[in-house]
Amino acid sequence: MRQPWGFQVHKVKVNPAAQFSLTVGTRGEISPRRVCRLVERDGSATVYIRRGHTAERLRDAMNEFLRVLLEVDGRWAQTWDRDADRIERPPLGLGIAEIEWRIAPDALLPSGVPCVPLEERGRFIWAIRGGLASPEVIAEMNRYFKRLAGDGLWVQRWPGANPTHN
Repeated sequence: MRQPWGFQVHKVKVNPAAQFSLTVGTRGEISPRRVCRLVERDGSATVYIRRGHTAERLRDAMNEFLRVLLEVDGRWAQTWDRDADRIERPPLGLGIAEIEWRIAPDALLPSGVPCVPLEERGRFIWAIRGGLASPEVIAEMNRYFKRLAGDGLWVQRWPGANPTHN
């Protein structure tokens, strides 16, 4: 629906128990110029990662953390507007929230743990043990997160705040 002020308003559905997962992708799921591809659907997002760019134990640990954070605790929600290609658009720079993958020194992580999620209001950091994710996949994921969290495609549901955003 076009509004008199010149831009379109879309209906947005909030999916509070959305799923988010990381998996190894095939050639057909990832562009030859990329090492990962994030695909959104109503109620879910899947990141297809080229083999060799993340360790299986890192993907397994992140998937389990994400299952608890999203499906059990409901800490993040997808705001779905039926635009399946929206993640591929450049970030608008709204700065709603931040998500980032970072390599953490081994001394800061518990022994044998591949990653630790660190969260505060408006910010979520994945502290990742060195050697478990390539610099290329980290850079691509961080670009996706600028759009995903920064522009509110997925929103943090912080206790005591507005249930649809920070």
